Amino acid sequence: MKPEPLTPTDCRDVLATAQRIAPVDASAFAPLWHGMRVMRRVS
Repeated sequence: MKPEPLTPTDCRDVLATAQRIAPVDASAFAPLWHGMRVMRRVS
């Protein structure tokens, strides 16, 4: 497995998770998207 950039679906999922904790606007996460990576499990 190697870290990959987030897809638009990943970004939506991360934002939805954060919004369950506190109200947050997508623009607040904009600077973070480029630094975030995801590890996908290979079946």
